[in-house]
Amino acid sequence: MTKAPSKDFQFFLDNVKELEKQYKGQYIAIKDCKVLGAYVDFATAAKTTVAQGHKPGTFIVQRADSDPASYTVTIVTPNIFRVV
Repeated sequence: MTKAPSKDFQFFLDNVKELEKQYKGQYIAIKDCKVLGAYVDFATAAKTTVAQGHKPGTFIVQRADSDPASYTVTIVTPNIFRVV
């Protein structure tokens, strides 16, 4: 079962090309479909956004990069079996 992306992540996906042009390579904090700020790394983005009064879990941080590899994760679970 596939879960629908959050509204903020969907905003990121819908606008990734424009966001990349404006914030190339920076980490952007997004809440309520608005960019709260742009930062040099993920940790700074998260810490600063929380320090500004936004609770963790109420915003997302994404790297402004349109390459799907920068915002997707592939998880591989090998088949583990035992031959008896």
